Amino acid sequence: MFSFITNTSVITILAVFGIAVLTSLDAIVLNEEALVALCFILFIIFTYLNVKDLIVSEFHNRAAQIQKEFDDAYQLKERIFESLITQHQKQVSLLHEMDLLFSFSKEQILTLIQTRQNALHQRIVLDVDEKLKMIAMKEQALLRYIQLETNKYIVQQILKEALLASTPSGLDTNRRAIKEGIELLYKLGKKK
Repeated sequence: MFSFITNTSVITILAVFGIAVLTSLDAIVLNEEALVALCFILFIIFTYLNVKDLIVSEFHNRAAQIQKEFDDAYQLKERIFESLITQHQKQVSLLHEMDLLFSFSKEQILTLIQTRQNALHQRIVLDVDEKLKMIAMKEQALLRYIQLETNKYIVQQILKEALLASTPSGLDTNRRAIKEGIELLYKLGKKK
């Protein structure tokens, strides 16, 4: 029946009303200042007992909200750092791939340049060989032509000398001319 007495708020209210009744019946005689001080003390006690739970729950709610905000901020920072780490890893990977591509391209270009240089060298060698062969053939043809013309000239000279040699003193000259002609032909044959 008296289970409501266990509640501190009810006890505080009963104490305030009890003091108010005793003061109004002049059972307790208090001057105004003592009455105001007593009421203030009772107000503080009543506020402490009744509002304490409300204030504590508000503080707990605020603390939970602040903790949630800290947790959210921490998770956001974690995601940002993970994103930054991922971006950094991608950049490092991209730089590595670019280095590999650059070195591969450089090797391929050097190989291509070397191949082109070798091909150019071979072509120049073939062109020079071909031109040297052509020059040698023209030189041989020129030498044959010179030899043929020289032979014709020598034969004509020999024939002229032979005609002149029909005289007895010309016979000796004829022999000498034939001998010189044979020597000339022999020398030309050796040069060839």
